[in-house]
Amino acid sequence: MKNSGSFAVAFGALMMLIARPVMCAQGTAGAVLAGNHSASASRPFAAEASFERRIEMRAFLKLRNRDQLDSLLRSQQDPASPMYHRWLRTGEFEERFAPTSGQYETVGKWLESSGFSVIGIDRRTRSIRFSGTIGEAERAFKVRIKSFANGFYGNVDDPSIPSSIAESIGFIDGLDNTRAMVSRPMSLRTANAAVSGHARSGSGGSAAPNTILDGERCFGPADMYSFYDETPLLEAGINGQGECIGLIEAGDFLDESLAAFDSTFNLPAPAITRTLVNGVNPGITFRSGETIFDVQWAHAMAPGAPINVYIASPLLNGDNVIFATVSALIRAVSDNTCSTLSISIESCGLPPSYYTEVLDPVYAQAAAQGQTVFVAVGDEGAAEFDFDPVTGACPTGTSRHVNELAADPNITSIGGTQFQPNYDSQGNNVGFVPESAWNEQQFTSSGIGSTGGGTSSVFSKPYYQNGVTPNDGARDVPDISMEAACANPSVASTEPRSTRVECGFCGTSLGAPVWAGITQLLIQKRGHRVGTLNPTLYRIAGQRNAGRKGIRDVTLGNNDFNGVVGFDATEGYDLTTGWGTPDIAEFIASYLNPPPAGRISAPAKVGFGKVRTGRMAKASLNIRNKGKGMLHVTVGAVDPPFYALGGNGSVAIDPGRSAAVKFAFIPSAAGEFRQTVSIVSDDPANPALDVGLTGKAK
Repeated sequence: MKNSGSFAVAFGALMMLIARPVMCAQGTAGAVLAGNHSASASRPFAAEASFERRIEMRAFLKLRNRDQLDSLLRSQQDPASPMYHRWLRTGEFEERFAPTSGQYETVGKWLESSGFSVIGIDRRTRSIRFSGTIGEAERAFKVRIKSFANGFYGNVDDPSIPSSIAESIGFIDGLDNTRAMVSRPMSLRTANAAVSGHARSGSGGSAAPNTILDGERCFGPADMYSFYDETPLLEAGINGQGECIGLIEAGDFLDESLAAFDSTFNLPAPAITRTLVNGVNPGITFRSGETIFDVQWAHAMAPGAPINVYIASPLLNGDNVIFATVSALIRAVSDNTCSTLSISIESCGLPPSYYTEVLDPVYAQAAAQGQTVFVAVGDEGAAEFDFDPVTGACPTGTSRHVNELAADPNITSIGGTQFQPNYDSQGNNVGFVPESAWNEQQFTSSGIGSTGGGTSSVFSKPYYQNGVTPNDGARDVPDISMEAACANPSVASTEPRSTRVECGFCGTSLGAPVWAGITQLLIQKRGHRVGTLNPTLYRIAGQRNAGRKGIRDVTLGNNDFNGVVGFDATEGYDLTTGWGTPDIAEFIASYLNPPPAGRISAPAKVGFGKVRTGRMAKASLNIRNKGKGMLHVTVGAVDPPFYALGGNGSVAIDPGRSAAVKFAFIPSAAGEFRQTVSIVSDDPANPALDVGLTGKAK
């Protein structure tokens, strides 16, 4: 099998040329691959790239029957559907939705006819590798490619392809290399306290009540259990046993580091499997700190769950840690062995369609197979990262951004919180205190310090967010949160080459493996996989206050960072902590008995009849909730001569009730007028519908 994660870019000699016209590909009319270029390549100091420079590229093919897939994903999370929690078996996704052999053949022939050398096909990634010169790429894809003095280059236009293959190709990779070549671990140790032995206090067969390490206080596993109310489940034998947790990594870890953590906190030895995605163990890399952090805390939250660590080599993935991570993700989804997957990494510089046409199909496959994916939202507040083509790094942004890896609708995005715990005299957490959005500005110089959050610039709003998150038309993140602070409190872990258990580890990357562990407890209790967490999470959280059992609202703080003004934590959903954090025992009980979905009913049209020019006629659009659960609706805007008078925007409708949206028709000229108003809701069976507005002026 070919290397499923190699997105390598061949670097040739750099030649600076005078600006030139783009030569158009000969033949049929073209279709534009929207979003297939990085904004970084449009910097004003970019020059024309050399015609002769050879580059390696990949054509990623689209999924087939995407509308059917989207409908299936909603049905799998709709308790009223016969497809509810009926997951696709291994191989079934490819049979129903993967590109056909004929599509690979047709695209390959076109690439060859355009002068490219086809290297090979990788069906796991749905891609065709090919190479050619920049001149051939400009001609075939009708783009201009600019370069920088340090070897970075990129297309400043979206590529075009013949209409005959437009339904087959989703993304062309390699027309630019303006993306991060490295990414630091999201977890960071900020304190110096360490201990080579055990945490003080506690003994026995369960995790010790924690944690004072060499005089420094931080959270260990039992503190998390008590604060987030996991203890009753563990005492009842719910420890995550069953299918595995899959950790998506780009570096190995030391068994001795895990053993030291387990010994310190009296945890049982876990069943660990390493899957070497590229057939080679990269060993301890700069990402290994994240790996051991994820392993330790996934194990801590689900002590009985097996753990599969999917390890990809950055070196064998174009020396790019992002691509290595995606390669490991693809392997974990293809294997379909683990029921939960955890990812903690950030990216920058990638074109928008990379996320929609390369990454999203992988997330969608995981969801269709019943795998639950958690991705950390990021540690740079509302600023996130931008790409700098001069240095090739991801500096903190100077305007609002989100980690788009964590914004896909088919995953659960995890934010971060902070709080000042109540400790007893032995350093053990006692009970629960209100949390605030993680924002510790004192750690800004370390490059982290605040929970990510905001609106995606790539993904539109998924149905389960309709009417319950800001009316912005975009995917909002995060969905839910977990402790992430560096000081209030930090958590215990080890450095990647050490067996010393220390305080001071932090970041939203803690939340991804922790939530994977929580979900393993839920799966054990349920008896089977649960798939994408969000549809049910949002139904629980979207209830009136008394119905939000198992979710602790976070209403304090913000995610300002690096001079970028972020968002405030507020009552209900917000763009800093999502819905808040869990009371784990109550949350799992609520998830096992979720509220039913709302069901929308609305007329196909609303008529205003005949109106004299300059006069006003009024009419109401009545939206009814015929379901047994809450219905959340957002009514779109209208244009003159129709006007919204009230009830438009977002509204929550109780079961069996209706909401009236009032419109006016004020024509300024004679004639017949028609317009469509769009209504979106969180009804999984009918999330979007259009209502016609009609009126006649005389």
